[in-house]
Amino acid sequence: MRILYVLPYVPSPIRVRPYQIIRALAQAGHRVTVAALADEFADEDALAGLRALCDALHIVPHSRTRGAWQALCALPAPTPLWAAYCYSEAMESKLRELVATDTFAVAHVEHLRAAHFAPALAPLPVVFDAVDCITALRKQMMQRSDATLSSRLLSWAEWSKLRTYEPRVYRSFGQIVVSSEQDKTELRQLDAGSPPITVVA
Repeated sequence: MRILYVLPYVPSPIRVRPYQIIRALAQAGHRVTVAALADEFADEDALAGLRALCDALHIVPHSRTRGAWQALCALPAPTPLWAAYCYSEAMESKLRELVATDTFAVAHVEHLRAAHFAPALAPLPVVFDAVDCITALRKQMMQRSDATLSSRLLSWAEWSKLRTYEPRVYRSFGQIVVSSEQDKTELRQLDAGSPPITVVA
């Protein structure tokens, strides 16, 4: 099977879960094409290791400065900062190009930060890998006893956006993958009408 794997960061032995999933898919005989955002500090060793696993690797440059500016502009908007940070017209263009010029059976989109790229993958079926329930993570950060006031305020602002943004985005996918039963439960509590959720550790 030919798979287009879309990420907002470069998989590596440090970002072990996507790296191991891609390696397992390749070892099972699937042909994986990876499209990932990368800032100016991308690990060249990680890129080399990824190239050895993939049918093709497309790295779309996305500077930290640009991401931070986009996040700043999103402060008064309903879009969470994580998602705004990773917005990239260059990535959208690359994905449309790949879909138009290649023959993939399915696309795999990882993390809420990359969910907004899904429309560029039409008409491919898309599996969305949420990894975690981000709304629940933000709530935990907000409630940490050692958190500073500014950190709590930022976490509260993000949580306020995420609790509506996350379920709304997930409803546009046919299948969701998470990394634990706890995340599955938290997503179900967030939105009982979400698509089928599968745990892939």
